[in-house]
Amino acid sequence: MSDNQKLLALLIDGDNAQTELIPEILKAVREYGVLRIAKVFHNKATIAQWEQIASKHSIEPIWIPNNTAKKNSVDIALVMDAMILLYERKEITGFCIVTSDGDYTRLARHLKSQGKLVLGIGKTQTPEPLRNACTEFIYMEDLASAPTPFKQFVDEDEEIVSSDEEITDSDFFKAFTEGYKQLVEQGNKYEKDRVPLRDIKEAMKVLDPLFSTRTYRQMPKFINRVKILAEIYPDIITLIEEQDSKSTVHYIYITPTQPEIVGSEIEKFREAYRLAADVLKYKDSLGWVKLALIGETLRKLYPNYQPRIYRDTRYGQLKKVVEQMIVHYPNVIELKTDGVQPEIRIKK
Repeated sequence: MSDNQKLLALLIDGDNAQTELIPEILKAVREYGVLRIAKVFHNKATIAQWEQIASKHSIEPIWIPNNTAKKNSVDIALVMDAMILLYERKEITGFCIVTSDGDYTRLARHLKSQGKLVLGIGKTQTPEPLRNACTEFIYMEDLASAPTPFKQFVDEDEEIVSSDEEITDSDFFKAFTEGYKQLVEQGNKYEKDRVPLRDIKEAMKVLDPLFSTRTYRQMPKFINRVKILAEIYPDIITLIEEQDSKSTVHYIYITPTQPEIVGSEIEKFREAYRLAADVLKYKDSLGWVKLALIGETLRKLYPNYQPRIYRDTRYGQLKKVVEQMIVHYPNVIELKTDGVQPEIRIKK
């Protein structure tokens, strides 16, 4: 285990958590670090509900009797346990609280003020103060509806691409730039048009509900994806990291879209298309050329060429770069995907 690996404590409010989602919850939590402690707090009414699932997944069940009428003893017990762990188990660097109850807002704020990662998991109706008090918040509905990845067929010499991942990446780029633009227009920015990365993430969820998937739901994965995007497209996206007293804050600046940058891409594709279509005679009667053949021609013409915007597989890069060029030049380049393999056609 690395020195900076998070050690996590999972505390479940058994009164309003879904037992059938425990496997998904555990998987999501482990993406943030090593799960060192896992407990579920429940009352007498939910003993049977949690007994089997807790045993199966090595979660310690804590039965809390209601000693005082009209008092939620489970809430009190969970908060007390969290505070004990905070001050007695210094090695614990992150807490995950599974609940939709806004009464835990103050606990989340305090844990975060002590420099701890606070991951919340609850339903969409979870009160906003609690969601905002957490370092990161995951919706149970996202866990329940996370899509099952499937594969699509490509050329034998090309790497297989997950269709689900490919769609997510395309939506990511479009929603990311649009989210930034809207926040700037609304005045939600700092000096020099800098926008907090976390604000862009929230704006993307509103713009594109498909964005809230398992791939980029967690903030660490989201930050890593943006870092890759900034490295590949430095002329457009600038990522600024600033250290405050508790953690690193990320800001984004996006330069106005520069058609000439995309234009340099399309000229390479145009030259490859001319060679493939007219010299090598790869085109059909309507002028369509398989995208894979354009890729081979590009590699011959420009051995060191790396398509911008995306860095996935060779096949995925070409299709996504073409999609971005179509946005700027809809009357110049066409993409057809209704066949076995994608094809493109470029006007001369």
